[in-house]
Amino acid sequence: MKLDYKKEIDTLCSLLRIEVQDRLKYVEHLKKMLDWFKVLDEIDLKDYKPFIHSGFHKLLLREDKILQFKEENKIIKNFPEKIDRFLKAFSPIKESKKR
Repeated sequence: MKLDYKKEIDTLCSLLRIEVQDRLKYVEHLKKMLDWFKVLDEIDLKDYKPFIHSGFHKLLLREDKILQFKEENKIIKNFPEKIDRFLKAFSPIKESKKR
């Protein structure tokens, strides 16, 4: 199958909604990529078992322990802005926009 690389580049540019000035440069890149895929297609993998990703194994996680925090009053007492037991914190979004 003979490809019209310039046409393929035009199609890709329209799909990606970009403009390309030097299409010949990208034609060479496209040829090299497609040639590499041809090489990969020629590899015989009949005798190889598929690789099983390690993500399929069960992760050994520690068991969660629920602990009661008993120092609430110290935190509330030292917090700069509060209303009764509600603490007012700064917005990280607003703070990051100031920088």
